[in-house]
Amino acid sequence: MAQNPLASVSSPDGKLRIDIAQTDGQGTTYEVYKNGTQLIAPSRLGLSISSSNLSNLQYSTSSVTAIDESYSLPTGKVDPYTNSCNELKVEFIGSLGKKINIYFRAYNEGAALRYEIDGIENGQLSEESTEINVAQLESVWAQKYQKSYETTYDERSWSEMVSLTEGMGSPVLVKTTGDTYLLLTEAYNTGAYATSKLIAHSTTGSFGFQPVGTVNLVIPFLSPWRVIMAGTLAEIVESTLIENLCNAASTDDWSWVKPGRASWNWGGEDADNVISYDIATEYVDMAAHMGWEYFLLDDGWESTRDNWNGAEDTRRIIDYARSQSVDVLLWANQNKFSSDPAQIKSILNEWKSWGAKGVKIDFWEDDSQAMMKKYDAFMQAAAELQLVVDLHGCTRPSGLRRQWPHLLTSEAVWGGELYLGNRVKLPASHNIMLVLTRNVVGPMDYTPGEFATKWGSVSQLTSWAHQVALFTLYESGVQCYVDRPDHYRNSIVESFLKSIPVVWDETRLLEASPESYVTLARRKGSEWFVASIADQPRTWHLSLDFLDAGKTYYGYIYKDGGCKAEIAFEYMPNLSAGQTIDIPILEEGGATVMLSESPNLPKPWQKTYEAEEVRTFGKKETDEAHLCSGDKYVSGLGRGNRLPFTVQVDEDGDYALTLFYMTDTDRNAYLAVDGGEKLYYAFASSGGLTGSHLSMKALILSLQAGEHSIEIGNENELAPNFDRITLKKVVDSTTSGIESLPDDKPQYAIKTWGNTLHVAPQSGETTCTLFTLDGRVHSRHNLAAGEELTLVLPHGYYIVNLNTEHNAYSQKIIL
Repeated sequence: MAQNPLASVSSPDGKLRIDIAQTDGQGTTYEVYKNGTQLIAPSRLGLSISSSNLSNLQYSTSSVTAIDESYSLPTGKVDPYTNSCNELKVEFIGSLGKKINIYFRAYNEGAALRYEIDGIENGQLSEESTEINVAQLESVWAQKYQKSYETTYDERSWSEMVSLTEGMGSPVLVKTTGDTYLLLTEAYNTGAYATSKLIAHSTTGSFGFQPVGTVNLVIPFLSPWRVIMAGTLAEIVESTLIENLCNAASTDDWSWVKPGRASWNWGGEDADNVISYDIATEYVDMAAHMGWEYFLLDDGWESTRDNWNGAEDTRRIIDYARSQSVDVLLWANQNKFSSDPAQIKSILNEWKSWGAKGVKIDFWEDDSQAMMKKYDAFMQAAAELQLVVDLHGCTRPSGLRRQWPHLLTSEAVWGGELYLGNRVKLPASHNIMLVLTRNVVGPMDYTPGEFATKWGSVSQLTSWAHQVALFTLYESGVQCYVDRPDHYRNSIVESFLKSIPVVWDETRLLEASPESYVTLARRKGSEWFVASIADQPRTWHLSLDFLDAGKTYYGYIYKDGGCKAEIAFEYMPNLSAGQTIDIPILEEGGATVMLSESPNLPKPWQKTYEAEEVRTFGKKETDEAHLCSGDKYVSGLGRGNRLPFTVQVDEDGDYALTLFYMTDTDRNAYLAVDGGEKLYYAFASSGGLTGSHLSMKALILSLQAGEHSIEIGNENELAPNFDRITLKKVVDSTTSGIESLPDDKPQYAIKTWGNTLHVAPQSGETTCTLFTLDGRVHSRHNLAAGEELTLVLPHGYYIVNLNTEHNAYSQKIIL
């Protein structure tokens, strides 16, 4: 405890305390304690301004106010948010009688401080003296400062920290004593100031803040909050302290803000910047099929090319998407906009008139005060026009979605886009650290879900199950899927990707070891989604202690299969609190467990047939890269050597046959089903003949229930090497992605009796779409304001989806 503190404030639970003191040698300082242990040693405070000397602060008076409130936002890791703390206001008098107030907030999971200045002339910031002196520093994970924040959070020695002359981007994770960690960052960054770098001083554990660029202070002035989140990793990850430090929105009507999931042409087409109406419709169709809310139309839509006609085709694709109950987000470079609110609003208003529902604005890459003011102007204009926003190439979040609930997500992360240019650049250790650092401070548009390049190459470091786990691990108000339509529709996780939420009621960190593994549980309604990823092979012992006692749950598990490029599904009934599930995880692998009180969710069927297990004259090889299933593949095929498979399906229908192959040149191979015609298909070069060059190609077969022969070969030339084939039903018969559309509680009346459906919407023009449970459109009806709909339908299950201009609502019915 500080000796003779001028003032103190404690957290609501009494475990965290902030002491403020003054000494001749250090001036005004603060300290932070938790559970009686000093976390932050005496650390300096102060600002220097050109217009007025605020040094030599003298204590005047202080007061404490309790803050205890709850609020809801359209997005986030909890609902509702709880803001509970004690705030200490300390008034100081500087030289010549100038006043400065410093506010300190004590939360159960951290401390924060900010400056308030009034009664002086405007001036330029000369220096900020705020320090964070960590009392007992054991380890630090920090990123080298980059204006886009697109780099890794690496463990660094203090000498390495000091050598980072460009500073560090926040947040920075610090390990102190026992199981206590600190996360150092800032909150509520606006155009009143600049975003700051963190600087390592020569004394071990001493951090400082360095605002980017020139800062001109307009008086009265409130600075951003300097934040020290403190506690276990779970307390830090689960905290909403960053949003709690921001001002509330100026209006309560944000019902028009719709979070959701987005298909994305730029990611699926490997950033080739190819654009055509046919390509765009393919991604709209995927969003409609999967029940996703958005299609993100990326760079190139304003251009005129052979297969695209700028604004004309943009309006056409927006109209088409609307007919499929999909909304469109438009990409733009921030340099298209000035800082003039009227100019910003004029451009956005035109896009809104076309029917666009939001924007993705890229390449901000500047933390200066001037750019922060541009952020302010842009967010205000988008709010007035009721457009949602996704920021890219931007500053990291500082809690501003509380003030701007239409800010669905921000990039500021080294994420899934990197797969498009470098398949082996994002290790599992980096993805693990993002849960413990970047995603703590706000929504993160990582763009997860990478399975392969557009040509089928599957050579990324992390496993497919690892990629699926990221949809649960990473919170983002719009979750942008990075891969192609056929890679998702032909995957065993198709039904899961239709149902995964993006907005959560509860978040719990179950276990974590920085850079090694992390396990996170998120709840939406009564369903839990639990995901784990790891750097090295391990057995995940999932304790179900977090479940409600006395209830029965059913587990739907998507985990690593026989290799990184395979996902296995397991259904586990009759689970309850207190049980433990053991799930093996591969190196750089992962798994996701969905826990529901319903036993009737989709149980996807997929069967794998290994090439090395059939009778063939081909050579059975060992895969040193461990990408092939079972670490084996078959070479020497073609010129008479063939692969004869015998497969079994239980239902008539369409099946995705995926062939996993390797070839160093473009080659051909035939496929013959049940001794029928040998149909040749082209297999694009995957770059080599070994497992490290594994690629995939999917074909659709119509099969009747029973046993079938599938033969692969080439009669005259060499065929590719093959690892395996998989069969998966194209449409899961119990799957619908429509139910997960957000329910904004519009006043709809949906009634059924016998086999009659009656819909009486209460709010404006409405589109009523009926889906069968396999996700197919049964019928669509456009209703004028006040118009009602009565339909007599065959007996069965249906999804009724109702859309007005601002609301979407879905309900499952039984007739």
